[in-house]
Amino acid sequence: MYAKTSNQPEPGSSLPAKVADFIQRHALLPDSRAALPVLVGFSGGADSLALLVLLSELRIPVKAIHFHHHLRAEDADQDALWCREFCEHRHIPFSCHHLQTPEGRLPGESLEQAARRLRLEKWREIAAPEQTVALGHQADDCLETLLLRLARGSNVSGLTGLRPLSRIEGVRLIRPLLEIRREQIETYLHDLGLSDWRRDVSNRDPKFRRNAVRHQWLPAMRRTLGNDRGLLRSRQALQADSDYLEQAALNEIDQYPEARPKRLRELHPALLPRVLRHYLSRQVGHEVILRHQAVERLRAELAKPSPQPRLLPLGSGLRLQLTPNRLQVVEPQKPGAELVWPWREQPCLTMEQDGWELHAELLTETSPEDLRTPDRSTACFAAGQLPDRLTVRFRQPGDRMIPFGRKNQRRIKDLFNAASIPTEQRDRTPLILAERRIIWIPGVRRADFANLDPVIPTTPTLRLTCRKSKLGQPD
Repeated sequence: MYAKTSNQPEPGSSLPAKVADFIQRHALLPDSRAALPVLVGFSGGADSLALLVLLSELRIPVKAIHFHHHLRAEDADQDALWCREFCEHRHIPFSCHHLQTPEGRLPGESLEQAARRLRLEKWREIAAPEQTVALGHQADDCLETLLLRLARGSNVSGLTGLRPLSRIEGVRLIRPLLEIRREQIETYLHDLGLSDWRRDVSNRDPKFRRNAVRHQWLPAMRRTLGNDRGLLRSRQALQADSDYLEQAALNEIDQYPEARPKRLRELHPALLPRVLRHYLSRQVGHEVILRHQAVERLRAELAKPSPQPRLLPLGSGLRLQLTPNRLQVVEPQKPGAELVWPWREQPCLTMEQDGWELHAELLTETSPEDLRTPDRSTACFAAGQLPDRLTVRFRQPGDRMIPFGRKNQRRIKDLFNAASIPTEQRDRTPLILAERRIIWIPGVRRADFANLDPVIPTTPTLRLTCRKSKLGQPD
């Protein structure tokens, strides 16, 4: 079933009635969840403000959740204060959560991507099992997403990705405003005497793609076409197509739960990525999103049957073992948690779970001979340029490093490729960081950081060694 979308409210209908009908039609709030308040993402903007007010007007228990991303200095502080005071005046439970977005940004990750990831992590932390999170996405957001993902090359499921109900990494998300236009929302708020909602000036900066779509692409299309009703109808049709294909993929999984390679080769090209996604999601227990390259890699491997088992990395730590008769998820070994290494106080760090030993040797007097490392399991640094505490972890999506002798960053993935590190070892190779900067990949390469003069050695010198511990050796 797909939602009806219109440009103007139906005669005699009110926004609360339309939203109540939408909630009922899509079963967004079953009675079984009535005991828990709905957590409403409340930025203070018009959309989230309308959502909070509408749900309150419908007598649905709510709690407002505001995320302070630490991106806009005093403006962000004022947003948080305004949201808190609004909720206090309306007697709505409120909570503000601080997300250290700039500091928490992963290498290669945009600020938008970092903020989205940190929000999801926080939702997973604060939402009770089966508690509902409500977000203020509306019909105009659907159009923006449609154009953005069309440019990215998404299939129809991606083009219509904003759904009334979805579950991402265990978080139950609802979007009750998907049939409501932005103009209708602002009219509704003005009718209630609410006009001082928060306006994020960065939402008009065209360097962000969604802003460019909102303020440049869509207005140009409306001027050319006269309106955007055709786009809305196209999205409805695409969503119907997507619903049909997704159901067909689920039926396929129910009929053939073991994902036999012969059967996968017989599937229509439109079904293969969906069947694979649902199969993986069921196997690992949460929704899996596959990149186009991963699907095409599997499609190519399926097209050339081989009697030998093949291990296929699909990204996000997922791997598939392809045999002549079966496609099976290989459970990744989960690496240990990020470790803080006070190397001056603790010269030896043993990673018991992962089978590595790290040694730190502080050399107060060195010669050029001392700096010659026998292999890539040893690296030397100018100790005075290093913090007293290093960080040890495993690779993460988007990791980059400036290799020794270079000026530009390179992806860790490319460095592993250049060093011919087997795929199955890459997630098990520790990375050494100094204040969030990768300075060494044992067995691969050191970074252009805290360098030593090979002719006139800098003292003191830190010599790091990383080897497999006895715990990590086979019996």
